[in-house]
Amino acid sequence: MKLLLDEQGYTQKPQGIEAGKISNRIANCEVDITLDELATEIVKGKSFLPATLKSIDGIKKRRKEHWLSQQVIALDIDDGLSLDEALFNTFIKDNAAFIYTSFSHSPSKHKFRIVFALDKPVTHYEHFERIWSYLFTHLPYADSACRDGVRLFYGGREVHTINMSNRVPVDSVLSKKGFWSDTELISNMSAQNPPSVHTIESPKKQLSVISNHQYANNVDDIRERNIDALRFNLQPLKVDLYNMNEVHDYLKRQDLREFLGINTSSGFCDIFHDELNPSASIFMSSQGSEHYLYKCHSESYPFCGTIIQIVERLLRCSNVEAENFLMSVYNIDLIETELQKHMKRTLDSNKRLLMSLELEQLYPYFFKVIKPYREDLYILFDLVKEYLPSGDDPEIMFYHSLRSIAKQLNISPDSANRRMGLFVLLELFLKYDEDNIPPELMKKFTQWQNQNKYKYRNSVYGVPSYSYDLLSVIDLKCKKYLDNGMTLKSISYEGIYRNFGLEEANRVFPQDANKEINKLNEDVSLQLEKVMLHHIETYGFTTEQLVLEDVKLYFSGQQQYKSSQLKRCLGEIIEKYCLCRKRLDKPLKEKLGFIGNGYPIVMMFQHDLQRLTEHHAISA
Repeated sequence: MKLLLDEQGYTQKPQGIEAGKISNRIANCEVDITLDELATEIVKGKSFLPATLKSIDGIKKRRKEHWLSQQVIALDIDDGLSLDEALFNTFIKDNAAFIYTSFSHSPSKHKFRIVFALDKPVTHYEHFERIWSYLFTHLPYADSACRDGVRLFYGGREVHTINMSNRVPVDSVLSKKGFWSDTELISNMSAQNPPSVHTIESPKKQLSVISNHQYANNVDDIRERNIDALRFNLQPLKVDLYNMNEVHDYLKRQDLREFLGINTSSGFCDIFHDELNPSASIFMSSQGSEHYLYKCHSESYPFCGTIIQIVERLLRCSNVEAENFLMSVYNIDLIETELQKHMKRTLDSNKRLLMSLELEQLYPYFFKVIKPYREDLYILFDLVKEYLPSGDDPEIMFYHSLRSIAKQLNISPDSANRRMGLFVLLELFLKYDEDNIPPELMKKFTQWQNQNKYKYRNSVYGVPSYSYDLLSVIDLKCKKYLDNGMTLKSISYEGIYRNFGLEEANRVFPQDANKEINKLNEDVSLQLEKVMLHHIETYGFTTEQLVLEDVKLYFSGQQQYKSSQLKRCLGEIIEKYCLCRKRLDKPLKEKLGFIGNGYPIVMMFQHDLQRLTEHHAISA
């Protein structure tokens, strides 16, 4: 397969001058390569352009007018689809060759490219566009800004092979309803859009497929970005809004029939493809948000989206471009108050402190606890910025469901619950109880909770300013967290209660305030405690693993349950019996007679450790 492949590899995303150099030299780097060879070169960090270019006046440039042919198409995924979901996606498994992760891919933010190969090269640019649109229809998570045929793709870190034999059938795709055939394309090369009327041959008669624009009078104005015409038709009032959350909510409440110029109240022909029978509808979201949704029920061209996704597809633009276009159409001004500016400065200041090189020296215990989760905090801060309140209250308050937070962090809801619990425990975030939530908001949460029969409502959080005094308190709390052997498994109402007391447990989990610990947990905690003390009194020490091995439970999942329960109650046992946790070194290992491999962390009485340490110092 012929394409352009840069000769130089990189270990990270090229920036600045380097990116410019690649763009200039790759135009003359045509290769004939197999998909396996391409995948190998990509993980060497080499950039590629999945097309060939023609010379104009003896020069090749990475411009659309130089595009010559293409047999490989790559879709860029930055959001909306995780790598695991992509690997199990039926369409991808049936059509893609391989997936590779980009330089900026991380466990918390998946960024990757899906690479498809065509069964033959296409030599008409319009063919490429139609095939790209076909792929995008099935994978609307792709970045629509990357539909350019001369798009440059940087190398990456890891390849996940799907099936190197998979090929997208060019003729089959182009012959699908709503796509140009070869004959139509050649006879309409100068046209900007597909023909509005198609004739389909039938054994008995000819059927004319009328352009669906007659059902949606504003679609052409939207595609042409004719804001004046749209304003004339819609007559929007001028609106001042104070954050992008308010903007999104306002836009999604706009009547989609009015926006698209659809006069019928029943089903209508889809605006994204030509069809004989109406397959599209508009309805109100069932989530209680009063947001309008557009859906095409066609199996060949499925689509469901809000006004923002509709504009993204019609304009073939990014999410931000769609927002800006709609804000102009609906005469929306985004106003930032002085209080919001101050809130942003507070969030940025917090972020800088967490990123500072001196953090480990200033707050060593805090640094050790928070280091694995700093990126989560950065993501949450950016999320908070999008939802800054517009009132006079100086507190930075935000509320999201655990599912929403989990999606932002790309983790499970259970993991999100534990991480938010840790952040609240450390007072990096505040969690408001019912008495401190605005009444209107509380009423909305209660209605939503009752309507869906949920056990818990959305939590409301605040973000304090990370001052020296606050971080000093947090550092001491982190010392206790580490001394007690706590991990994220410890973060639950029971875990906080056993390690930090009832008041802290009620503060971190206000919706569980004063909850009783269930009997099984109490019984198992007593067993763990007895075994731990027996080991220490008999041998002078024990380890978590030895304790878990000697506590016998007989039900499915007992191993994981025991481990989690030990993490919840370990700190309570340590404080109750004046124990300590200590990683063994060679002298201590010899004195305790520990014969296992390595240097594990042991639990023992504090006075025994002090005696052994002093004895070792005197002997030395």
